[in-house]
Amino acid sequence: MASLRVFPLIAAISAACNNSAGPGPGDCSPAPGTFSPTAPDFVATVSQITYESGHSPAGFDLAQYAVWLIVPPNTSPNAGVILGRSTPVFERPLTDGVRPTAACTIHVGDMLEVWHDWRWALGAAEAPPGDTLYVPTQILVRR
Repeated sequence: MASLRVFPLIAAISAACNNSAGPGPGDCSPAPGTFSPTAPDFVATVSQITYESGHSPAGFDLAQYAVWLIVPPNTSPNAGVILGRSTPVFERPLTDGVRPTAACTIHVGDMLEVWHDWRWALGAAEAPPGDTLYVPTQILVRR
């Protein structure tokens, strides 16, 4: 009987940890960095963004956003990126140039330009099942 009363609490906590509509808590300060105007590696639409925090198996504090992306010509998520505290994120508003922003401002449906380094992982938990996770060097949100 007691386990039936705990289930709604567990379900609520689980739903809060897997919010696909927008980012969760955390430091919402822009990461330091200077925008590099080179061509992005790819352009994609955000299909899911999840804030992850806690202690890693390696013993350090984890605070990052796992972002699932739809890279055309696909119509379903086929790539992921991890946005940590040090990943520079910029935005390009319709009326202005490029300016710094933070990962916590990214939402489902946003169009991202992604620059990444040589690191990648196939089948990582932060990427869509069976797809590739990239480590970005900068992100530009088209607004």
